[in-house]
Amino acid sequence: MDIQKVLLVEDNPDDVELTRRVFKQQNAPIELTVAQDGEVALKLLHGNNGHDPISPAFLLLDLNLPKVNGLEVLRQIRAHPETHRTPVIIITGNPDDEAFLEGCSLGVDAYVRKPIDRGQMDAALRQLKLSSMLMGELP
Repeated sequence: MDIQKVLLVEDNPDDVELTRRVFKQQNAPIELTVAQDGEVALKLLHGNNGHDPISPAFLLLDLNLPKVNGLEVLRQIRAHPETHRTPVIIITGNPDDEAFLEGCSLGVDAYVRKPIDRGQMDAALRQLKLSSMLMGELP
């Protein structure tokens, strides 16, 4: 079973731990990399100081981040030729319709409301047709 790389962009340690637990409950073969702000996420995705960029199967992206907010991270992901097709799931506790609409216009693939639970994550991954990939099955 191949291990899939997932980038979680989240500054709240409690939400990071909750996300780890959700994947553990799913027995998902993933390698979770955490970026605590948008600036670090972009450096990981696009390479930094001679380090190769990471190529995650998908991103879990919080909207309310320090340094570079989630919508700007999404904007830059979609504008970059190496990352423009990377699936992005926005995770947010803010039910702001404006941010939702802007995320949709920027090409977000799915939304998950905080606090994240297994059912929401399963639904988002099914929407992206990633659940079978994460469970090591053929798509």
